[in-house]
Amino acid sequence: MPLGLLLSPLVHLFQNESISENIETEHLIRCGEFGSLYPSEPLLLMKTHSYFKSSRNKAKAEYLTQGITATPYSKQQRIVEELELLGFAVTEHPLTLYDKIIPWNQMISSTEIETYKDKKVKFTGWYVTNRKHKTKAGDLMVFLTLEDLRGTCDIVFFPKVFARHWEILQGRGPYTIKGKVQSRMKGEANLIAEKIYKWMSPRKLISRKTY
Repeated sequence: MPLGLLLSPLVHLFQNESISENIETEHLIRCGEFGSLYPSEPLLLMKTHSYFKSSRNKAKAEYLTQGITATPYSKQQRIVEELELLGFAVTEHPLTLYDKIIPWNQMISSTEIETYKDKKVKFTGWYVTNRKHKTKAGDLMVFLTLEDLRGTCDIVFFPKVFARHWEILQGRGPYTIKGKVQSRMKGEANLIAEKIYKWMSPRKLISRKTY
């Protein structure tokens, strides 16, 4: 596709002062905003960079990128780009990236937690939110919410456990929590954390893995 035709719908954006710089345009492309217009995000990024570096000269940018081909983002790459730029994934849940490395058969799902009352289990989820609380003694404890593909699970970190693991609890995970299920009334089960493991980040995962 000629760059003039390719960039024609983008030029309107470039003329908008709120989206006038290369970085904003790059973010739109990386998030798949123009996927229906042009399927190869890497190639569109190259063309767009050439366009800006040549003082928005479409003919020069076309010349600099002619004959170049680039493989479109895989589904996994799109998920990572969305996570980094939007803070959430649109294409698919981030946990799907880990299907081949997380031993899901050893984990309970969020919908099963009630059935494991007073038992020790493992749960793996993606970070949703957290709430900190100070005890009467002034110690910090944390209530963490993680989600798997079926729902959410509330995790309780009492002060001593939180003190041992707080450095791990940075970022969105995913995290595997080992602990005991507590349920005082139906529908309010949670997991009392004993140990935590943080898996590698999505970006590091796809850089080490061939999909």
